[in-house]
Amino acid sequence: MKDVMKLEKVVNGMIIVGEEVFDCETCILGKMTQYRNRNPDTRATKILHFVHCDLSGPIVPTGKGEFRYMMSFVDDYSGVTKVYLLKNKTDTVLAAEKFIASMSPYGTVKRLRTDNGTEFTSESFRSLMIRNHIKQEFSAPYSPHQNGTVERFWRTLSEMARCLILESKLPKELWTYAVKTAAKIRNRCYNPRTGKTPIEILTGQKRNLSNMRKFGTVCYAYLQSKKFDARCERDIYVGYDEESPAYFVYFPEKNEVKKVRCVKFTDKFEQDLEGHDDYVHVYSRPKSQEVDEQGRRRPTKVRRRNLIKGIL
Repeated sequence: MKDVMKLEKVVNGMIIVGEEVFDCETCILGKMTQYRNRNPDTRATKILHFVHCDLSGPIVPTGKGEFRYMMSFVDDYSGVTKVYLLKNKTDTVLAAEKFIASMSPYGTVKRLRTDNGTEFTSESFRSLMIRNHIKQEFSAPYSPHQNGTVERFWRTLSEMARCLILESKLPKELWTYAVKTAAKIRNRCYNPRTGKTPIEILTGQKRNLSNMRKFGTVCYAYLQSKKFDARCERDIYVGYDEESPAYFVYFPEKNEVKKVRCVKFTDKFEQDLEGHDDYVHVYSRPKSQEVDEQGRRRPTKVRRRNLIKGIL
């Protein structure tokens, strides 16, 4: 309105007869925009007292196992995330049941916030919430920022999984295993808000990361073979099994993923050789080899590719 009042002084033929300010219905209808509540939610003070949940999909291409959807749960207090793979939207109730059961050793879910998708407003999902004494909350329609914690998690998880697939050069349909691996890594990352990893806050124990392996690395999977067949097969590691002490191994020739308990990794050895000259020095085993002035065996120069071939 102030600019309109000043207009009379800079143009000819215009006279302002009043200064009354009123709401123009036409302007409201034509110019209204969404506004956001900038006041953040109060953070939960205990584990599982407030959980964010969302569904993503359908995802193209369809993942191994005919999975097309992902359903995630993010604990507001600890930051722990759980991801479940679904074939159909109707599997959301089963995924929620699995989450509630898996978290039972650490506490009970008090509040669960979702959007207004039909998978969350269905009678079966509401009944599950009532049976487990969980207060179900909904974000307003077309307001994803009201469940921003899980929305931001989707972006982080997708970026991590995409990078794992690109780095490993594996088929895109293995995104199901990349997503699971990304979630596992995320739960073991340092959280500056708490000063700990999410998994430590949930369980009260520090995790040992010495057994973490690079997604897509070469491994050797033990086979139940006949007497004179090879005892293992050279394949690719694509993740950990959450339900048993086993690895997921991808067999490129068969284009299938199997659960394997006995796996041998050689990625550290190959990484040590990477970037070196074509020849490397190794210490041979025979004791008769010449020694230097300090009593150490002299190294033998061996062609690098022959060394790798002999070991692998």
